[in-house]
Amino acid sequence: MSAIKKMNQELEIILGREPTIHEQVDILILSTIKERVLEYQLAYQVQPSDEIKEQYQRAIRSMKEVQDRNPEIFGGIDSDGGDYE
Repeated sequence: MSAIKKMNQELEIILGREPTIHEQVDILILSTIKERVLEYQLAYQVQPSDEIKEQYQRAIRSMKEVQDRNPEIFGGIDSDGGDYE
C-alpha cells in the first residue's frame, strides 16, 4: 500500500470522514517540517550556533502553525519539539 493511501486511511479514522485535500497537503508539509526539525537538532548538537537555533525555532513555529490549522487532526497534541536551553 502506498504511503499516501495509508496516510489517507489513518486520517479518515481520526476524522471520521475523508480528509480534504488541504488536510492531506498539511500532513505532507508537517512531515517535511518534522524532518527539518530533526536535522536542526542534530546540527545544533554537532555545532551549536545562533543561526541553527534560530532556524530550529522557526521550524517549530511552522510545525505549530500547521497543527493549529488542523485542530480536528492534532487536537490535544503538545509538540513543542524541545528546547536548547
